[in-house]
Amino acid sequence: MRDRPDFYDFNGIRLFLVESHIEVLDTGKEHTPSPIHRRFLLALVKKAPNMVSYKELWRDVWRSKHDMSDTDLRNIQTTKGSLSNWLKSIGVKDSLIEAETSKGYRLNCEIVSGWLESEPKVMKIAKDLSAQTENINAANEESKSENWQEILKFHKSYIIPASFFYGLLFLIAAIIEVAYEFDVYGGVAAVWGLILMLINGAAFLSACVVSSYRLYYKRNSFLLAIGILLGAVFISVLVSIQFLPFRPVTQAAFQTQPAFVAFGKNALGYFLPLSIIFLLLPFYTVIARYLVKWRVIEKSPSDTVSIKPRWLLVICAGALIFSVLTTNYMLDNLNAESEYHALFVGMIFLRLIIYFGLALSSIAWYHTQIKRKHR
Repeated sequence: MRDRPDFYDFNGIRLFLVESHIEVLDTGKEHTPSPIHRRFLLALVKKAPNMVSYKELWRDVWRSKHDMSDTDLRNIQTTKGSLSNWLKSIGVKDSLIEAETSKGYRLNCEIVSGWLESEPKVMKIAKDLSAQTENINAANEESKSENWQEILKFHKSYIIPASFFYGLLFLIAAIIEVAYEFDVYGGVAAVWGLILMLINGAAFLSACVVSSYRLYYKRNSFLLAIGILLGAVFISVLVSIQFLPFRPVTQAAFQTQPAFVAFGKNALGYFLPLSIIFLLLPFYTVIARYLVKWRVIEKSPSDTVSIKPRWLLVICAGALIFSVLTTNYMLDNLNAESEYHALFVGMIFLRLIIYFGLALSSIAWYHTQIKRKHR
């Protein structure tokens, strides 16, 4: 009898060392786990009943030569949860994977090693490959449809605030353009502004979802995500015609633009570049790098724009200087006698704070993620 077994029987399933499927012993049905799930089980089985540490799992299951980060640890914990759910879905009631707090996992059940004596190994492999051909696509699709969503969960602390504050800029812009006649247009502008906030916040969220999904399936998606943001901005400009007057509202020493024109300039000239350069581009680059690191994809997609955080910071600094100079010029020439002058100025500064707060916080997040990848 050979020293190395062909399979392990435990907890009602048979896990093979060579074949990619596992067999449920009670039913005889074969199921194909994802490669990560299979390596996870093998790591636990080979060391059972001893514990497998998080670092060992990161090294052996994810096959990474980099040090494990907090994000990597969360990925391990999430994978364990998804593995337990998958085992339940194929009829394994208890996975018996026990957690050692802050240390790792162990497999707490009887494990029996087995050898395929009655069937030539080559014929067995051929048989397994034939069975695998029938169900591997469906199994992989199920696994991927679950796993790509983990990308969004990992980075929800970035996606959700960015979506909210990006949408909020459109509400602020709508109020700014009617601020000097807020008693006439303020209520309508606030209601429509909230609608524009939802449209554009949802657009950025959708761009992140589309990017994560398509990148996971090895498809370029940066231009498609930009198209979503651009479409939402054009919709916003068209909607603004419904409630913004076709004449100048802001009172200043120089000739100001009609309200809807000024709103369109903000949306297309300021907010859209913010969403593409400072919000979407860092997210897209980080997700692509992590998928390469997790070996989901072999290399970054061709539409990934590689730019270092410090260059984004330089662009942001230039935009901030320009914005401060132009804002200062406008404030010096405003009609300060109007009762709504303070409202206009307050909204201008609020827009400035949110705009560059979004840009700088995104750059900081981007820098942190890139630095973590190389640790």
